Amino acid sequence: MKPGDSYLLAYNAVQVVGWSVILVKTIIGLSENRSWADLYTDVEPFVQIFQTAALMEIVHCAIGLVRSPIATTIIQVFSRVSVVWPVLYKVGDARDSIGVPMLLLAWSITEVIRYSFYACNIINKVPSFLTWCRYTFFIILYPMGASGELFTVVRALPEVHAKKHFTLEMPNCLNIADLCVQMEPDLSFIGTDIDLNDVAALHRSRLIVFVNAFLQKSVQFLNVFSQLAEDQILSAERNLDAIETKLQILEAKLKRFPKSTEEENGITNQRLEEKTINRDEQSPPQAGTSQEISIQKEEVITVQEKASPALGVSSQYEKYFKMMKMGVPRGAVEQKMIGDGLDPAMLDASHSTQESVGHVKQVESDIGDSDSASSFSDSE
Repeated sequence: MKPGDSYLLAYNAVQVVGWSVILVKTIIGLSENRSWADLYTDVEPFVQIFQTAALMEIVHCAIGLVRSPIATTIIQVFSRVSVVWPVLYKVGDARDSIGVPMLLLAWSITEVIRYSFYACNIINKVPSFLTWCRYTFFIILYPMGASGELFTVVRALPEVHAKKHFTLEMPNCLNIADLCVQMEPDLSFIGTDIDLNDVAALHRSRLIVFVNAFLQKSVQFLNVFSQLAEDQILSAERNLDAIETKLQILEAKLKRFPKSTEEENGITNQRLEEKTINRDEQSPPQAGTSQEISIQKEEVITVQEKASPALGVSSQYEKYFKMMKMGVPRGAVEQKMIGDGLDPAMLDASHSTQESVGHVKQVESDIGDSDSASSFSDSE
């Protein structure tokens, strides 16, 4: 175990022991129906020692022993220390508050669980019940402790007001007003030798011009601001539309992947079955087979000549046809084409070209099968 871990283990263990003593003393005091002031007096030394020792947690965060944020740790620690010392230690009436047993129970139970969890976590042996307590009890203990602190502070306010605790009254030696009063007790420095009757009135036309100019500038500023805001909103909408389109495309692809293997296997098996059936039922070629093959070849040549001019154009749109076959909505495909600088209207023209090319390939495959069958028959 590293030295830092050993130190943290010892620190957490000491805190568990200290807060356990506070918890036991608090429960005993409540069972004996002690007054809240006597209850706190009994546990006061332990609360002051172990709550003040929590200041070391700020040091732990500062030097990197723990990964907790230092700002949050400072707020949590000083919120309690400010109750222990300026309120409960300085103001005696604050101890006679219902908030005292509330904060003692909430603090002690919370700290016993928290420091026990930290200690077990250092040795990588955290019981499941301790984890449950760590992330469940705070639902009750947190509002209970915060309420207890609030009640205690409110109970201390009358004594603070009467005895002037933590009060710096005005005026004082550090106040500039007191210095001025000492220099001129008659407050003559406040007076003025200016006769207000001699002061000229405001020029009405000039005042109107100033107000009008102010209103114009304000309206211009608001118009520019609204225009910029509108441009930003439109830009954000365009970005969101593009993101939505990409997400639709990605979602369609992801939905397609799990089914692709099964569909390909099904198509392959179907083709194998069809070929097997055709071989079993295939009869010897008739005498007119060669003539039919030559006629089909002429048809293929004619279709190829018609489809060849558009093959270059349709190849640009091949990926978009694949997207539509994968289940991507047509609107999303058209949005993608617009983003790539292509005309979505070409989908229909290119689609017909694709069908022609597909027909050519189908006829060629049929001719190839017929040629192979004829060759096989001739060889026999």
